[in-house]
Amino acid sequence: MGSLKPTGEGSSVLGVCRAHEPAPCRLYWTRWVHRPIFNIPVDRQTKREDAGFTPAAVDSLLETLSRNRAKATFFCLGAVAEWYPDVMRTIVSQGHELAVHGYTHTPIHRHTRDSFANEIKKTLDILTAFTPRPIGFRASNCTHAPFLFEVLEENVFEYDSSVFPIRTPFYDWSMYPDSTPFWATPKILEIPLSK
Repeated sequence: MGSLKPTGEGSSVLGVCRAHEPAPCRLYWTRWVHRPIFNIPVDRQTKREDAGFTPAAVDSLLETLSRNRAKATFFCLGAVAEWYPDVMRTIVSQGHELAVHGYTHTPIHRHTRDSFANEIKKTLDILTAFTPRPIGFRASNCTHAPFLFEVLEENVFEYDSSVFPIRTPFYDWSMYPDSTPFWATPKILEIPLSK
């Protein structure tokens, strides 16, 4: 998708275009593509349990994006990319960006630094079969760990979109007053989700 420029401009994220925005528009509302499969640990979920939900959801989103002449970033799980390579190819063929969302959707705070780094590398290897090297990352459940940005820098990411500036039982990003992009490190631009 090219190199990220520190413009301070908002980021395209997976979502639905608001009708009052001119096309091409920036997308800020997120929507699930991979269905959470409850009562099955994330590392044991399979394509069988997904039961075709992901391709149907992506088709619906791609249709909406096309109708609105908008482009989006799809933060993809490595496991889902393995299940549905044709879906990944379709996303890329329509000009959308693939970015990393981990391999198993394990929240970062449940990882060690090494397990997180390994998961990132594994997902990068999978996604680069469909697109040039992904430059963006979003943490599962918008979680955080002290090693997040260090690992992203080591893997040459250019931006992160894990901050959702609210407080929930899972995380507290409320120290950020709004969704204005900022430099998390000298090399990683943070593009928060919109409230």
